[in-house]
Amino acid sequence: MKINNKTSTIFKQLILNIIVPVVCALVILALLNQYRVKTSTDQNNKIQNQLITDQIELSLVHQDFGLEAVESRIEADLFVQSHHLVNRIFKNTDSIEVVDLSLIRDSLNMYSREQDIYIINREGVIVNTTFEKEKTLISLP
Repeated sequence: MKINNKTSTIFKQLILNIIVPVVCALVILALLNQYRVKTSTDQNNKIQNQLITDQIELSLVHQDFGLEAVESRIEADLFVQSHHLVNRIFKNTDSIEVVDLSLIRDSLNMYSREQDIYIINREGVIVNTTFEKEKTLISLP
């Protein structure tokens, strides 16, 4: 029986002196490692989010630049067409409310699917248009 007590005591000492410190050290190392991995992951996520944000901003800047180029060209074309309509074609406004604006639009090489002509009187009422859906809303005198 004494051998059992000695073995038990040696076993307890082994556990207390070797295994418990090793386990504690491993737990502490695991916690430190988990903290470092979490910190590193958080930093990487912030960097990735910033890169994505920068790419989106750059894409929007390029989009704005491209749209400005297209819009400035369209605006210039519309100015020329409007000037031509007001100062040449509709210089005499006698029949402006009944003239076929579709023919005029075609003669100006306007895009029939994207551009319409509206004739608006001084009261702000549309009196003639090439937009088919609004032609039915026009009340003729």
